[in-house]
Amino acid sequence: MTARAAYEEKIQAQFEEFTAEIEKLKEKAHAAKKQAEVDYADQIRDLETLRKDLEKQLETLRASGDEAWGEVQIGIDKATGELKRALDRALVKLKGL
Repeated sequence: MTARAAYEEKIQAQFEEFTAEIEKLKEKAHAAKKQAEVDYADQIRDLETLRKDLEKQLETLRASGDEAWGEVQIGIDKATGELKRALDRALVKLKGL
């Protein structure tokens, strides 16, 4: 075998190893992407639930009289805080994916 043929064989073997490693990385990325989709879906579902709770609080505020809105405000402040904290946590968590 000539030096060139040996070198070509060596490079071909490395090429095939690289190809196999790249395929493994693609599989990991695909799996991570699916997990990210699941994580996004879970986070979004939780955020939507909190948003709907806040929406109900707003409807209650709109329907309440002037004398009762202070009590409603407490619920809205709580719902707003919960949604803000959940959104912040979701954004931090999802940035890491």
